[in-house]
Order: sequence, then C-alpha cells, then structure tokens
Amino acid sequence: MKDVLLFVTLLIGSVSFGQTISINGSLHSTNGDNTFPIWVEEGTTIQPNSPIKSISVKEFNVVPNSNGNDLVFNKTVLVYSDSISVVPEGKTWKLESIQNGLQLGDEYAGGIVFYLDGDGGGKVLASGVAQITDVWDQTNSYCESLDYNGYSDWYAPSPDELITITGLNIAFNYGVLRDNTWSSYSYNPNNAFFVKLSNGEVNNMGKLSLMRIIPIRQF
Repeated sequence: MKDVLLFVTLLIGSVSFGQTISINGSLHSTNGDNTFPIWVEEGTTIQPNSPIKSISVKEFNVVPNSNGNDLVFNKTVLVYSDSISVVPEGKTWKLESIQNGLQLGDEYAGGIVFYLDGDGGGKVLASGVAQITDVWDQTNSYCESLDYNGYSDWYAPSPDELITITGLNIAFNYGVLRDNTWSSYSYNPNNAFFVKLSNGEVNNMGKLSLMRIIPIRQF
C-alpha cells in the first residue's frame, strides 16, 4: 500500500491570465501543456475564472491504513465558475480538465460576444438599449463615456470590427438591427466611414448624417 497524501504548491511568478483557476486564492494558469492533473487535499478552495466555465474533477476518499492512506475513487464532479468550491473533509480531488464553454453570441462581460481570440479573451458589443442613433462626432465620445452593465471601458468599433459583427449577426441572429452604423474612423474633415450591417459594405458619408452607434469592449 502506498502512502498517498498529496499537496499542491502554487508558484505564481509570471502567470498568463488567459485562463486561470483560483486555488486557495492563488492563480494557477491552465495554458501550459503540463497543467493537469492537479491534486488537492481537503479544505482546498477551488474556483475556475472566466472564461472557464467548469473543471472536471475526480473525487477520492482518503482511507487511513497502517502504512498511511489509500485513495479510493468516489465519484466524478464538475466545479463551476459561479461559486467557490471546497474539497470536503476526508476527500482528495484530482482536477483533470477544463471546459471553456464561452461561445460566439453568449452574453458575457457586459455584452454579446462577437469575437474570441482563442486565449481566453475577446470582444463584446453592447446590447440594443445601449445603442443610439446620432451624428458621427458623437460616436467616440458617447462610447468612451458609456457606463453600462458594470463596465466603463467601451469604445467605438473600427470598420473591421463592424464587418465581424455583420457576419456573425447574420449567422447567429444577434438581434442587432442591420442599419448603417458609424465606425470610429474619419475619412476626411467632412465624411466618416460607416458599415452597412446588412451586408458588411464599408462606405463614407457626411459626419452630420444620423446613424447607429454600437459600443464595444474587450475582455
């Protein structure tokens, strides 16, 4: 019989914040090739951080014997990101893998996801109630002053970002009206670039024209 009492020591140092798990309040990166499995003992607190939605865990009973302890498999559990989980008394957990369920079109980080960078980050657009119709000169100032859904770092999209929104709005039906929408880019002193959200076409028009303004932000 083997004495299997396993502990986890976390060295934070330089952590990649793309995808992390909080273990006893310390961040543990899940981006490395040799991240899993992670063994944790009773009383350890676990919480996956966004965009990780859950962690797959095997739970073992710690059974004392004359030589130390045995680990006897008990069950498989999922630990979710919406609360802090604690390894129960008399148990050991083997953290095996993460489930990153964030998808295009999800409501997340104050808006609707329209871009994911593959490393835990991405971009969201503000929903309809935060979108307005105004002249181009108000585009940047409105977005940058917006405080919406707990976030105040909104900005006006570039033409390329609006093209991305257009394609995904058509594919996933984001509910974004397919109006002409101002970008943050000026064309000349009198005109600015806009995008037709019906087909992604980029054009320019007089800055005093009334068009939709859609704030976006990064996470």
